[in-house]
Amino acid sequence: MVGEYAVVPTFKLTLTREGAQMFAQATNQLRFPVYASSDSTMFYKVVDATLTFQHDADGAVTGLVLHQNGRDIPATKTK
Repeated sequence: MVGEYAVVPTFKLTLTREGAQMFAQATNQLRFPVYASSDSTMFYKVVDATLTFQHDADGAVTGLVLHQNGRDIPATKTK
């Protein structure tokens, strides 16, 4: 799940890990911790948003969908 996910070429979500803690940082925004609620879903505590990860047939992460403010925003994994 660690990597960069492009919503559009100029706006990305970057997921990193420090020890057991995952973090998400959007372009030009602060980095926030995210927490697993299932094997393919993470949530923020600082905003009402979740991330659902998409996988290919082999189980590799190919992208995610940001669910926030009633919108489902897809992003493709680029790194």
